Amino acid sequence: MTPVNCPDNAPGASVAGAFIPADNVAAIAKQIQSDRLLRLLEHWSAVRGQRLMPAWQQIDATEIAPVLSIIWSWKYDRMADSFTGRIAGDEIRTMVGRPITGVPMADYFEGWNYEQIFIRHKRVVTEPAIALERGLVFYRGDYCGLGERLILPLAGDGVRGDGIVGATSYHLQPALFDGSNDMAQLYRKYRAMLGGTATAYFPLHASGAEAAAPLTDSEWPAAEELAQAAAE
Repeated sequence: MTPVNCPDNAPGASVAGAFIPADNVAAIAKQIQSDRLLRLLEHWSAVRGQRLMPAWQQIDATEIAPVLSIIWSWKYDRMADSFTGRIAGDEIRTMVGRPITGVPMADYFEGWNYEQIFIRHKRVVTEPAIALERGLVFYRGDYCGLGERLILPLAGDGVRGDGIVGATSYHLQPALFDGSNDMAQLYRKYRAMLGGTATAYFPLHASGAEAAAPLTDSEWPAAEELAQAAAE
């Protein structure tokens, strides 16, 4: 199963076939740098069993205790085509600065790049796919977060996506935009932004002949490179 690197607003078509094999999940896991994100992926894969996706009720907090401070989850309503917040860990609430439970995504990300965030999350739950982001994972005010974000689909019936669970591993540093570079000009459009510098999508529907191919280093900018680019 090959990762699809493309803009967040690009359409993603599912490929007919069986659910993503365990060895492909292992191949995705090799691309994750954060131990906590890796633990979430392994738990998600284990509890789904032979289903395409696990249900939200199968995610066991006691099994992913180290991840809880950076975890977040949304319910997806297909009829309304909208997300509503479930939970967010302490580090995520600090990052965004507002509660999430029961809050529509459009309200939660008011002042952020909501349109891009919605498209990204909808693709994960409806395609369905696993998304892995790396780089500048968010920007807010005078600070930015460098790290990784993992987004996983959920389904109460194991087949039809009805939510997502994810985690964002990051470290804060001052936003070093000088006001003239491309990154600074982009962020002036919003009070804050959410999204990785690089995003890979792994569709869950995959034929047995497909395998998850590792991304090259050039496709995943290092945190040091991002910080240097922001300062230039």
